[in-house]
Amino acid sequence: VDRNSKVDPQFILVNVTRRCATEAVTKQCKSTLVKSLGVKKVICQESCQTDGCNIGWPARPQCSICNSRSSLNSSGSPVSNDGYDSCIYNPPSPVQCEFPYQQYCVASLKTKNLPPIPNTGYAQEMVRSCSHYNYGNGCTDVGAVRGYGYSYYNCNRTCETYGCNSGLISGSIRVTSSVYWHFFPAMVTVVSQQWTGIRLFRIRL
Repeated sequence: VDRNSKVDPQFILVNVTRRCATEAVTKQCKSTLVKSLGVKKVICQESCQTDGCNIGWPARPQCSICNSRSSLNSSGSPVSNDGYDSCIYNPPSPVQCEFPYQQYCVASLKTKNLPPIPNTGYAQEMVRSCSHYNYGNGCTDVGAVRGYGYSYYNCNRTCETYGCNSGLISGSIRVTSSVYWHFFPAMVTVVSQQWTGIRLFRIRL
């Protein structure tokens, strides 16, 4: 059942065939509407030429999958932990998505704004996953949190190639303490961390 929404579609897996072949096939998914049942029949196929390469769902990407959320100490600074930093800077290798209808890899980052500089702060939550829904690309300001003097913005990346949701996305910067924003050294810290992020991203490419 095709749904252009965040709700997972209903599906029945009819069959899977993995075999050797003498000719390549076009990498694609084709769908036909079965009017009597009100559903779509989808056939996906793909061929490859390396040892053991016919794994995973055909014509679907393999994606990096992890989920992390920072916690705050009494001074309001993020508490570092290996799992949190790993999901941002060193995510796991791409794997097959759980369901065959998941055609996208998604990376979503929630960042906490620290005034007075807009769109700067530390990453509050990072999610890398598979999805059938296209979340688009770019950042959106979620708005201020009433009574706390800060706001959030979300950045999304949606893509369709192997491991494309790895690497840094906009806003993948975290400062040590919000107190530093009131002093000039904070600017040095931000520039330094941004340059580190750029170097990591370029090396990953």
